[in-house]
Amino acid sequence: MKAPAFQFYPGDWLSSTKITLMTPAEEGAYIRLLAVEWGEEDCGLPDNDQELSVLSRLGKAWFEGSGSRIRCCFISKNNRLFNERLLSERKKQEQWRKKSSEGGKKGAKSRWSKGKGMRKGGHEMVVTKRQPNDDSSSSSSSLKTSTKTNTTTKAKDLSNPDETGPDDSVISFEEFYALYPKHESREAGRTAWKKIKDADKPMIMEVLKKQVEANHLNVYDKQHCPSPGPWLNNKRWTDAIIPKKRPEQQGPGNKIFSATDSITDFGLEQDAR
Repeated sequence: MKAPAFQFYPGDWLSSTKITLMTPAEEGAYIRLLAVEWGEEDCGLPDNDQELSVLSRLGKAWFEGSGSRIRCCFISKNNRLFNERLLSERKKQEQWRKKSSEGGKKGAKSRWSKGKGMRKGGHEMVVTKRQPNDDSSSSSSSLKTSTKTNTTTKAKDLSNPDETGPDDSVISFEEFYALYPKHESREAGRTAWKKIKDADKPMIMEVLKKQVEANHLNVYDKQHCPSPGPWLNNKRWTDAIIPKKRPEQQGPGNKIFSATDSITDFGLEQDAR
């Protein structure tokens, strides 16, 4: 199936020397020939000046110099003219359609595989094939028992997160919340956490640890430390980590000292003894 349209790049068109040297009529004729070429099965034009003069609507002007200026934008092969850029666009569109088609088929196959053998409510349908001379009531009882067993098993899996399952490796919101330095707006944070892809959560936890260790989040100044929800929604784990000093403490006489200062600097040596 041919695509109904091709990409047009104004910047490339206006910067082309060949097109700049054309008259307005020749430029219009060139665009028309590209449109005609795109509609052809082989994306080509006839290598015949008489036909090209008609297709371009230039008539006699084609033989008076216009034809040569337009022909230089095409290559000749097997009595056909081809525009290399247009051929490239046709190839890119065909590759994109093929890739999209394959992706759609894989997605449909995956959905079919997951849904096959399942009935409404997410319970697996187990059908017991009747053998000759089987009692119908016995077969019915077997079917009910199998369905009930599968339903009970699935309910057990959902109620016990510690059991082995596909989500065992997913980091929970509680783990994130326990590590985050500001414990407020828990539910808003939980909502934001649910929007994060499971594959990104381990990386986010690692970055959060580094930001906490570097006091990047103003751990000791909760007023300026963002809540969990905004931090997640604004993707603050992508911020460059900027280490910040811990807040300084007050010494005797309202003097300021930090954890690295010697106690002798503030006359505390006597008290220390």
